[in-house]
Amino acid sequence: MQRVKREFSEDFKKEAVRLASRTDRPLARVAADLGVDPKTLRDWRARFGRFGGVSDLIAHDPVSELARLQRENEQLRNERDLLRRALATFAELSAPA
Repeated sequence: MQRVKREFSEDFKKEAVRLASRTDRPLARVAADLGVDPKTLRDWRARFGRFGGVSDLIAHDPVSELARLQRENEQLRNERDLLRRALATFAELSAPA
């Protein structure tokens, strides 16, 4: 039986390494969930670093990373508040008169 060699994007590989580093599950389990061989995931980890290059970014410019995270946090708060207001509006509309 012939095996088909699959190609993965660089982003997929880096994200797989990040996922494997952030979870407490064994690397083999993460690899199985992603549909890749554990050796392949270990190779990607060796290539991109333990955290998929994220730790290098943070180490080089922690100020900009903090600013980015603060902007993201503000955006998430705004989205949460918008959903809360929408839920309250729908609850008001569907309440019996």
